[in-house]
Amino acid sequence: MVVAATGLFAAALCFAGTKLLETWDYVQFLRPNLHFLREAVWEGRVPLWNPYIGLGRPYLADTQMLVFYPPVYLICLGQGIGSFLLVWLHCALCVFGFRALGRALQVGRWQSYFMAACYLGSCSLTARWMTGQMHYCWALCYVPSLFHCALRTEEPWQSRRIGRHALLLALQFLCGHPQVFWFTGIGQGVFIVARGLRSPLRQALLDTGRSLGQLGAASAWCAGLVAVVLLPFLELVGQGNRVGASPTFTTFWSLAWPDLESLLSPFGIWQGPKYITWETTLFFGPLAALLALAGLCRLRERNVRGLLAVLVVALLLALGDNTPFFHLLYKWLPGYSAFRFHSREGLLVVWALICAAGIWLSRPHPRLQAMWNRNCGSPVRHVLIGLVLLQGLSLAYGTWVIKEAYSYEAIFKVSPDHPFQRVLEARLREAGLLAPGQPPPRVCVPSTLVPANYAMVYRYSSFDASCSLFLRRPWEYLHAMLGIQPPESVNSSLAGEVYGRGPFPYPDLGLTAGIDPTNGTLQFATNPAPRAFLVYAAEVVDDADTILRRLVEGHDVHRSALLEQPMPEPLPRQGTLPGAAVTISRFEPNWLLVDVDAKANALLVLNEVWYPGWRALVDGRARPCVPANFWMRAVPVSAGRHQVRVYFHQNYLLPGLLISLASGGLMLVVMVWPAVLPVGRKGVGS
Repeated sequence: MVVAATGLFAAALCFAGTKLLETWDYVQFLRPNLHFLREAVWEGRVPLWNPYIGLGRPYLADTQMLVFYPPVYLICLGQGIGSFLLVWLHCALCVFGFRALGRALQVGRWQSYFMAACYLGSCSLTARWMTGQMHYCWALCYVPSLFHCALRTEEPWQSRRIGRHALLLALQFLCGHPQVFWFTGIGQGVFIVARGLRSPLRQALLDTGRSLGQLGAASAWCAGLVAVVLLPFLELVGQGNRVGASPTFTTFWSLAWPDLESLLSPFGIWQGPKYITWETTLFFGPLAALLALAGLCRLRERNVRGLLAVLVVALLLALGDNTPFFHLLYKWLPGYSAFRFHSREGLLVVWALICAAGIWLSRPHPRLQAMWNRNCGSPVRHVLIGLVLLQGLSLAYGTWVIKEAYSYEAIFKVSPDHPFQRVLEARLREAGLLAPGQPPPRVCVPSTLVPANYAMVYRYSSFDASCSLFLRRPWEYLHAMLGIQPPESVNSSLAGEVYGRGPFPYPDLGLTAGIDPTNGTLQFATNPAPRAFLVYAAEVVDDADTILRRLVEGHDVHRSALLEQPMPEPLPRQGTLPGAAVTISRFEPNWLLVDVDAKANALLVLNEVWYPGWRALVDGRARPCVPANFWMRAVPVSAGRHQVRVYFHQNYLLPGLLISLASGGLMLVVMVWPAVLPVGRKGVGS
């Protein structure tokens, strides 16, 4: 019954009205990325590098790409059926998580299902489904199960239970939304501490310390399980364009006090539909909100005190600089300054209120119940059934409003199908630029015509991207060369002014096609810059910012390369031989082959993004692959004919894989032959 009900709910989300595959984030982000992953699977290729967006960037190292999240491979069945099955799977996981949490909170069976329905139907979740933030919603569906595990940390240490907790934490992290993992972990810690506050104080501190120790052990085990993606991801963060924390970035799109009105209406009471967005709406039904307030009055219960603490802390996090506690959190709370959109922490406010409502429905105040039985003729259960039906209607209303207001077409005023994408592909094919095994043609097309990430679908190259972490080197280069100040908060795509500088705004990128902003026509370059070339001179400049300034001032990269470190065999600062184009004989996402005929010792420069992990073989012998001209790749070659193979080897992937295999092996041993950890007594808590 539960599985069927969640299937109907998933079908309504995916196929009724605005379809899930037509939503904003799905069209712009998930559709092309899942297409790239699916093609890699069918081709038997490990998706290490994505050469099609942002001038090239790591794929596997980005947690949002979901490479290591097992359920995502349902998309191999097709994005339509695969997405539906993924929504269904996670909705069912959420319901069963609430059932387990309800038992631990001493909540009845139907009250647990009421809690699950309120959570799944809340605008905090449905608004994000209907903007296409699927991986975000998958992570949120783990919240009830994780808090159930946190509640059970009051039991004696047991390796099997801690292992299950670690596995759920790992799966939530692999959903590809670190912010959800971060604030869920904080919420679990707050819940444990607040539940532990009681007398006698000494015993309470001991019990709380033991519970936090188990949470810490599960978190450490989780880190081992996800090391295969965590270690490469930390390297990616270091190379990303979020180079430093700033209050402006951290407070971007925080919750405002008037947004709390959305608890009672999907769009707030006074400000109207344009005020509340999918990031700030907290609606989960006015009746459930009323029941939640009644449930929070039961402060004698440890669980209610824990829920209230989670609610308060989550609210402080979500409100950002709208409270006097912001600077304290910004300075002292680990991770707070690294994220934006802190309104998302409002999800824990909704979760805590829903749990409080379930507690009250299971244990309404005895005096209120006696008064009702004395003065009213109908049984209380009939009234509660009526309240549940009204709550369901309010949730259905909120969900429908969200679906209509936040569709792709409602936001962008264009069809999510993007008709120009077919025109662009057809024109590139007619020009013979989409040949297999050749460098993907680089184009300049604004995202209003074709989303930047669609380059992954049609296999051309875009210097723009839509991603959470843009690489710092191309990000700074692309803005500095046009004298544009890069956006500080909305830093997942290039500033829109880039596309107003003509069809070929960058002379050194090798752009082959672009949109003329004056008349909207597609133009082809007659003499684009080569994608690979030789230079016979190089200059070492210690400071990368100085290199960027030199490029802005007009340094000719085709005559002399600007390097950050000296080469084993240095080249003269000024060469007498002009630079020369070379032939890329084979281009694949993770590697490429270049045929070189050098007249003297030279530097092979590739018009592709450098990133730690790019390596080179010259005639089978290892040679360094270094950054040149701030963002390009370069390989030293000696005089003569050579074949150069440049390939990407993801740093930290092998050690991360070994750590994950060891952690997974330990998990398997514990699950098959459960053993209590040494600090506990064997069999206790089994």
